[in-house]
Amino acid sequence: MESSVTIIPCLKDNYSYLLHAKDMVVVIDPAEEDKIIDHLEEASLQLNYLLCTHHHTDHMAGAYGLKKKTGCVMWGPDERIPELDRTVRGGEKLKMGPFTLEVIDTPGHNEQKCLLLLEEREIPFYRGRSFWRRVWQDL
Repeated sequence: MESSVTIIPCLKDNYSYLLHAKDMVVVIDPAEEDKIIDHLEEASLQLNYLLCTHHHTDHMAGAYGLKKKTGCVMWGPDERIPELDRTVRGGEKLKMGPFTLEVIDTPGHNEQKCLLLLEEREIPFYRGRSFWRRVWQDL
């Protein structure tokens, strides 16, 4: 099944990620509600899941509004993220339609941070500065 990963620029220097395959849409680190809604509407997509890698607002500021507007399910590694449906932990494999994301604990930037590895493409979604340069080279 064909899938896509769309990088959505948000704020001044952040990104959200939209995974899409058939009827499954997952957004990782929803920093800006309006930009994500615009992209969903433009592509006629319905959001199924939100995943937040940690509780800082530049990674989850749009989460509550998106959840309220779309009725999607929201997961993340930290109970400080409002409105979570499920708290995820390192070692878990999250199955969402055709996507499987492995949760990898990566404390440092903050205690409850995680990396999400999209197994089908071996693309890590992580916001740490030291790792980030390598990720962009791999994309």
